[in-house]
Amino acid sequence: MLTSLEAENFKGIAARQRIDFAPLTLLFGANSAGKSTILQALLYLHEVIERGAADVDRTELGGNVLELGGFARLVHRHEANRAIVLRAEFATPGGLERFGRDLTDFPFPDLDDEVESAWLELTIRFLTTTSFRGPIVERAVIGVNGDSEPLVWLEVGATLRDGEPLHARVNLGHQLLVSEARELPGATAIRPDGTQRQITSKHAPADVTEQWEQIAIPEEALHRELEVEGGGIGAGAGLGDGSGFGDGRSLPVFALGRGRLSALPAPGEPLRVIPAGDIEGDKEEVVSLRLQPPSDATKQRIESLESSIAQRERAAQQVRTFLEMVVLGTTAHLASFLRGAQYIGPLRSIPPRGFLYERVGRVTSWADGLAAWDLLLADRLTLVERTNSWLKQLNTGCQVVVQKLFDRGADAEGISDEHVDKTVRRLLLDTGVGSLVLPSEVGAGISQVIPVVVAALEGRFGLTLVEQPEIHVHPAVQVGLGDLFIEAATRDSVRRTLLVETHSEHVILRLLRRIRESSAKQTIPGAKAFTPGDLSVLWVEGTPEGTTLRRLRIDQNGEFMDPWPRGFFDERFEELYGFTPPKASPEAPPVLPKG
Repeated sequence: MLTSLEAENFKGIAARQRIDFAPLTLLFGANSAGKSTILQALLYLHEVIERGAADVDRTELGGNVLELGGFARLVHRHEANRAIVLRAEFATPGGLERFGRDLTDFPFPDLDDEVESAWLELTIRFLTTTSFRGPIVERAVIGVNGDSEPLVWLEVGATLRDGEPLHARVNLGHQLLVSEARELPGATAIRPDGTQRQITSKHAPADVTEQWEQIAIPEEALHRELEVEGGGIGAGAGLGDGSGFGDGRSLPVFALGRGRLSALPAPGEPLRVIPAGDIEGDKEEVVSLRLQPPSDATKQRIESLESSIAQRERAAQQVRTFLEMVVLGTTAHLASFLRGAQYIGPLRSIPPRGFLYERVGRVTSWADGLAAWDLLLADRLTLVERTNSWLKQLNTGCQVVVQKLFDRGADAEGISDEHVDKTVRRLLLDTGVGSLVLPSEVGAGISQVIPVVVAALEGRFGLTLVEQPEIHVHPAVQVGLGDLFIEAATRDSVRRTLLVETHSEHVILRLLRRIRESSAKQTIPGAKAFTPGDLSVLWVEGTPEGTTLRRLRIDQNGEFMDPWPRGFFDERFEELYGFTPPKASPEAPPVLPKG
């Protein structure tokens, strides 16, 4: 489950902005303020994680509805020297080990159970080297369990040549891994009484540190790379000297085989650790020594080499498993959450006549809303019934009807099995006037609202992104959409996040009313309680310095605790009373009519 998103230098956003998601999160703001930027950042993040490409135009979730335009149009002010930064925090409810590794001798056997959440921060930059020119995920940083201290840094090499490895730095002093305290040589502190005490630092087990450092890239080799190429691991993390924390902890850097042009490996591909030193050369020396006449010196040399080889190979396997769990295991949870997202664009398509017949294998998109109609056509359970229940509750005056047409010569078995050669299903609408009509024969509002209803009902878990659910819809229906969103966001046993971009005063008024009713224990029969913690209202504003986001807090009485921004929802006040309400002081509650 996604809990927060931060963005920097992405489209209208310059300085870093943070969004903390609630089960239901609403984005309000004037036109062109940057509300859609937040949704597009999530679609872009999904592409970057899944496919590794940073120069994204079309997205899988956005289909033909959304064109991002590539890095040059995504980076703030189209300034290619800026770096886009995206950071996501998310829950990791399942296991992290994904490749069936043997954990018998793994030094951190409880890692799976101890990691409950993670964060991933990606830095995307336009780079030019002798072998590459273009945007790329330059750096990926991963942390866990809400700790701001990183656990792993990954960075592309300096040249980006084929075969050049990734560099991964591991923080062996991270709270997750520490099990012992070490004295820092020559490091002392003065007690209040004037005496000295030895400074200690917590650290991972000494044997793990020693074995892992045997296969790590020596720091001096990294420094040479930085001097020669002008880049490399740690340049932006402040860890180029291997002791950036100042407490003597071990921060070894490992070389990883690079499967794609990105600092973030593909979630589904096993990692390959490239140990420093020449293990293969040592194996060849062992073979050569065995061909020599036996001697004590030869025997000792063989035993020493074989012991060293075994230790380094074991360390390489441990590092591989650790990085697969921390890097791939965590990001796989985020990738899965984003992969299952439903993005419903601002203009949903009206199904054409030929679409109304069920067609197996037809590929449709949520972005234009047609996926909802396909689900209704294919429904053999209760989706049509539940959709109609909500259409009635919303007072749309319309019901979905799925007709079954049978071949004249079909037998009972062919009809009951709905044999593909004998039956066909088509979808129509009943407007209550005595005849069935096509969606194209009724007002545009129905084609706009049905995909929103179906997405709210069908989404079992994950992320649902909706732009302008209120478009072409009567105010009475907009009010009811608030109840639909509450039902979707608070459904039992569902890890669900709804992110809705809207201008609708009616939706927010209904949500605030339900909070008041829940606090007073006056909810309608069968309705779930809806609390301020279930709702996040974000005000998005365009400024000369870039887009800013501000969360407007709500109390138990369904009242905003922060002043509502001037110029939004003032129209009702002005039309009723002939003047715009005065801007509230920071201490005063906003003026907002109750629904």
